[in-house]
Amino acid sequence: PPYGWPRDAVDAALICLFGTGHLRATANGVALRAGQLDQGKVAATDFRSETATVDTRQRMQLRKLFQTTDIACKPNEEGPAAAELLGKLLEMAQNAGGDAPLPATPEAGHLADLQSLSGNQQLLAVLERHDELASNFKKWGDLGTLAQQRLPAYERLLTLAKHGAELEAGRAVQPQIEAIKTNQSLLTATDPVPSLAGVLADALRSALVQASREYDGMFEHERERLEASASWQQIEPAQRDDILARLHITKASVGATGTEQEVLRCLEDASLDDWRTRTAALPQLFANARSEADKLLEPKTRHVKLTSDTLRTEHDVRAWAREIEQQLVEQVKQGPVVIN
Repeated sequence: PPYGWPRDAVDAALICLFGTGHLRATANGVALRAGQLDQGKVAATDFRSETATVDTRQRMQLRKLFQTTDIACKPNEEGPAAAELLGKLLEMAQNAGGDAPLPATPEAGHLADLQSLSGNQQLLAVLERHDELASNFKKWGDLGTLAQQRLPAYERLLTLAKHGAELEAGRAVQPQIEAIKTNQSLLTATDPVPSLAGVLADALRSALVQASREYDGMFEHERERLEASASWQQIEPAQRDDILARLHITKASVGATGTEQEVLRCLEDASLDDWRTRTAALPQLFANARSEADKLLEPKTRHVKLTSDTLRTEHDVRAWAREIEQQLVEQVKQGPVVIN
């Protein structure tokens, strides 16, 4: 005042030009959609003129593209939908590749170029690359889905290979597993994982069964020796049960190994090394049980472990025997002795 248009007229003109696509409007750095601009927001809105125009037919083509890429878009809201599409495609590109064994992330420089544009210029550029973007959506989406499906199986394969590293089958398949990583071939048409995992699972299943048999054999052997000992036979059944419980002497079983996941679960509970350790520990555990039984009958009974040595001659044998004899004589002066 007193010159120029009234403020209401200016505001109305800006709102009208934005509604017809002649202006771009952003508030706090966020592009406004059609219908989001009212007079109360005009003062805080940044306006830029559009240098290109998008006709009705082109907007319909854009909305068709958005529909095929699962993006909802109402008429005159193509701008925000285009920004959403480009962001979605960039995320899909990241999910379609990555570090080995996945293939390299797809090249997506054209998406960055499109994101550098705005308004109608961006819409026309997206429309110009319509077929390429639709192809990207399909291809990258399929690769991303495949990666989600195959990566967990690949991780299980690595775990199986770790458990089976000392087995012949494990050594045989290791080069093929390394090739998957080196060639980044996890998402090839033919999935390379199941056959390798099957070989390892079969070998580990057999190894677990064998380890369990060896454990059972040692357990039964040591139990028979314990039950044949005089002290064990003389104590009460309740005392026997108490000794076995305190020393945690119980039979162990492998569990179900029918599937690959079940084999892994068994190995996580007890690896092949764990089974060997358990088996090797059984003689000492049962010896401890016998010692407990001896002490119940004669509290002063002590268990003595003979020293070991390398004997090469008759003289060595006699010298060792004299040394052991002296040790036992000294020990027996203090009470009954049981030799381990």
